[in-house]
Amino acid sequence: MTRNLLGRCAIAAALVATAMASAYADTEITISSWVGPKHPVNFGGYEPYIAAVEAASGGAIRFRLFTGGALLGAKATLAGIRDGIADTGVIALTYHPAEFPLAQLIADLALWSDDALVAGAAVTEFNLLHCPACLDEFRAQGLVYNGTYSTAPYTIIGRRPINVPADLAGLKVRTPGSVWDRWVQHMGAVPVNLPASDMYESLERGITDLVLQPVAALRSYSLWDVATDVTNLNLGTFHSLSLLGYGREAWQGYDAGVRKLLMDNAPVALIGASQGYVDLDQEVIADADELKVVIHPPGEALVAATRAFAEADRAELAEISRSRHGIAEPEPMIETFLRLLDKWRAIMAPIRDDPAKMAAALKAEVFDHLDPARHGM
Repeated sequence: MTRNLLGRCAIAAALVATAMASAYADTEITISSWVGPKHPVNFGGYEPYIAAVEAASGGAIRFRLFTGGALLGAKATLAGIRDGIADTGVIALTYHPAEFPLAQLIADLALWSDDALVAGAAVTEFNLLHCPACLDEFRAQGLVYNGTYSTAPYTIIGRRPINVPADLAGLKVRTPGSVWDRWVQHMGAVPVNLPASDMYESLERGITDLVLQPVAALRSYSLWDVATDVTNLNLGTFHSLSLLGYGREAWQGYDAGVRKLLMDNAPVALIGASQGYVDLDQEVIADADELKVVIHPPGEALVAATRAFAEADRAELAEISRSRHGIAEPEPMIETFLRLLDKWRAIMAPIRDDPAKMAAALKAEVFDHLDPARHGM
């Protein structure tokens, strides 16, 4: 009896899978990730997304995930997706300021965000629902934007502790650009713009003295092999990113059912990648002593100097956006984004320990307002 029941269940499951597969066009999607397999983007973002979409499609939609830059490097990913080498992948928008000037404005507000999950959701909503010009930027580059994740707050990683502003004087500091360049210069140091994939070598060879990254970078980029100290100064989140920007030609080749499934499951990747940063930060902090990396609290003077810089920089940001990035009216965008940070802080607070609920909230607040038949078409 049990065997018959199990047999009927297996047949039923097979019929359901067959029916689900027949509902979607047979599709293979290539993802290019220039970060390593131990990075939160992959284990927290892409891998759960792939599993969710493949399961929901009954196997009709399949993925090939290339990690560690095996297919495209950090700066080549934009052109590679546009040209069809990959269908989607990680794009750090600050690496392409001329192509994405509005994304630089969002990056410049980094010091006003101290929470990866809040920042990723706020940027995703801003771009998809409140900034048609942002979507136009992606369209001009042959991309269809489907969301952002965020890193955990940046810290200072290197071979020496940084306790007061004077400790930074004259040092070479790898930054992701934008506001961090200005902060580094304000502190008397020299910003160095390198892809994240080059941080290890830059520290090892003395090309840089310090790098700005979340604590998790000790593991995800193996920086614990070349760094001895972390100054746990909150330098805001890096959230000017595209995790699921699909090439327009690829996206428009998917049928509406496939596009809907990719959009419905996008929050799984976006929340998962951000949560991966949060979790990995905590794991690495717990393992710091064993790894012989010392994590220092920042001195009060360094915290105060950073806070004063953020206030002054915000006051000047509108003019920076006009003069450097050609944004005619940045003020409403700045206010909208800061309002969205407040909105998502309130949404995330009671569900902070439940990634599934956070993904559901992002879907309900953002993706359910998009039409798969029209988005990106």
